[in-house]
Amino acid sequence: MKTTTFLRTALAISAVALVFTSCKKDDEPKPKPKPVEITYVIKNNPAVKDLKFTSLTVSGHKGQDSTISKDLKFPMTIKVKRSKPAKKSSVAIKAKVDKVSKLEFEILMDGKSVKKGGADIKDIKTEGKLEHTF
Repeated sequence: MKTTTFLRTALAISAVALVFTSCKKDDEPKPKPKPVEITYVIKNNPAVKDLKFTSLTVSGHKGQDSTISKDLKFPMTIKVKRSKPAKKSSVAIKAKVDKVSKLEFEILMDGKSVKKGGADIKDIKTEGKLEHTF
């Protein structure tokens, strides 16, 4: 009987010690991921006089579109800070203009070019677009 009581006491002490030594603090803050700067550049080539945007949209890596409506002049550079995109997510820039022209697009991430492309706008109803998938 003394042996059984001793074993139960030893097991209880071991269990309590194990619980206190294996628990992590839940209050420790998790490090926040470093945001990245995504830059969208749009130019017209060759330069068409008085070319104006009829719409300009930037889509983020979470599928959200942002319509740009201020200071719409060529060339245009848009910079945004976002959390680091997950794999297989994408960002895009879309533009419509009021005249026939050629548009050049570029997407940069932290100052490094990740995608370049162009669109030959032969009809003003056509939208030029460049999309990059991470």
